[in-house]
This record gives sequence, structure tokens and C-alpha cells, in this order.
Amino acid sequence: MIINPLVQEWLDKAEDDWRAAETLLREDVAYGAISFHSQQVAEKFLKAYLTAQGKAFPRTHDLLELLAIGKSTDESLADYVDEASLLNPVYLDVRYPGGDPNVFDKKTAQGSFSAAGTIRSAILDRLNRQP
Repeated sequence: MIINPLVQEWLDKAEDDWRAAETLLREDVAYGAISFHSQQVAEKFLKAYLTAQGKAFPRTHDLLELLAIGKSTDESLADYVDEASLLNPVYLDVRYPGGDPNVFDKKTAQGSFSAAGTIRSAILDRLNRQP
């Protein structure tokens, strides 16, 4: 499948976040940052998919909203609601003060990375791309 330049840009940015999360996880540091980059992986892969499908989407970090838009083209995206639900609150919880600092531990970071990996693989499969 030929990928248009904007879709490729979304994919490249998503892969940058993937590598950042992967590196931090391997170094066993910055669990909040791992979770944040994982959320960004999912968000950017979903936006790449929507762009490839010619679907408009609002400026949002809401993964469930992005999935809902995508489901109009591909109902099977509903299979990723659990992963999106896990990652959805991360953007605000990590980026702004006032949350529980103990929320982002190693187990949470690993779960976030795994959820992002599931969405990443699903979108790459749909776009016939390799990681």
C-alpha cells in the first residue's frame, strides 16, 4: 500500500514515541514518561489510520473518540477499547500536577507499553506496514 506523506509523518512520530518508551522501559526509569509516550504511540497510530482512511478528526487526545471515528470505517477497531481505556487518562495524569505520584509505577508502565503495542500492531496490520 502506498502511504501518503501525512500518514507517513504520523507513523514516524508514533515510532519516535515507541522508541522513547521502549528505551525508558529497558532502562527501568521514568514510569510516568513511559506511560505518556505509550499513550502518544496509540494516539498517533490511530490518527495515521484515520488520515489514511480520509477521516477527519478533532484536535483531541481522547483515544476512545478516535476509535469511535475509526469504527465507522472498520468495526473491528472496537476490539481495542480496553487498551484505549487504559491509556486514555494517561495524557492528563502525567502532564499536569495534582495526581497521585504513585500511580505510575513499573507495572503501570509495562501495561501502558503493552496496550500501545497492541494498538500499534493493529494499525500497522491495517496499513500493511512493518514496524
